[in-house]
Amino acid sequence: MANTPDWLQERSAAIPLIQDAEGLKIVLVTTTPKEKDNWIFPKGHVEIGMSAHDSAAKEAYEEAGVIGRIHPTLFDQYEHQKWGGKMRVKVYTLEVQDILEHWPEMRHRNRTIVPLDQAIELVQSVQKETLIKLKQTR
Repeated sequence: MANTPDWLQERSAAIPLIQDAEGLKIVLVTTTPKEKDNWIFPKGHVEIGMSAHDSAAKEAYEEAGVIGRIHPTLFDQYEHQKWGGKMRVKVYTLEVQDILEHWPEMRHRNRTIVPLDQAIELVQSVQKETLIKLKQTR
């Protein structure tokens, strides 16, 4: 990681939110390979020439097949272990407006839409703390 350019280490994530009559729901996807059943919210590298929040919205589209309104205000951040080092991930919320039937990574990931409490139970990565923080703010 010492020789990795800073721009490659910048990551962002989106928590896709659906508010309906039953309450707040979260869109989760599996890591790859999808058979591992390891649930997360979408994240990835910040694309060159894009803001962190716009890149997070792009990840939500590619990984989870959702389109919506991304909030440009940073909601949270966490450190993610990858490739032998730590990367800081900036997290934004995304109000889902459309759930697609077909999306770029649908063959590589499973998608589920669950209530926030269930999402907290399913996520086993460092993202769990971010979901707990979300619950505390709602």
